[in-house]
Amino acid sequence: MTERHKVHTRYDPFNPHTREYEYPLSRGIRKYGANEYELIVLEDNIPREELDKREKYWIEYYNTYWDGYNQSIGGTYPTKPIFTEDQIDTVIEMLRDESYSY
Repeated sequence: MTERHKVHTRYDPFNPHTREYEYPLSRGIRKYGANEYELIVLEDNIPREELDKREKYWIEYYNTYWDGYNQSIGGTYPTKPIFTEDQIDTVIEMLRDESYSY
């Protein structure tokens, strides 16, 4: 857990010269402040071979890919999500709606 936490805290979300600057979490920290975020351990003592599976589970459980800060569906080699026809239609309609700013 310590190593995983370090991955998310080793960069400066306020430094525009890093690739992490535009990460959703970095934008959130700049908008709301670092004190508004808390590290919560959901599980511990997970066997290494189960880590990818559990990460995918929790990202899906909390819907943090679609409605949160995760940029993938999880795992070491995350697969790209498959969009439903309804999701695609919604995006197409949003793109056609001139009241949205891009």
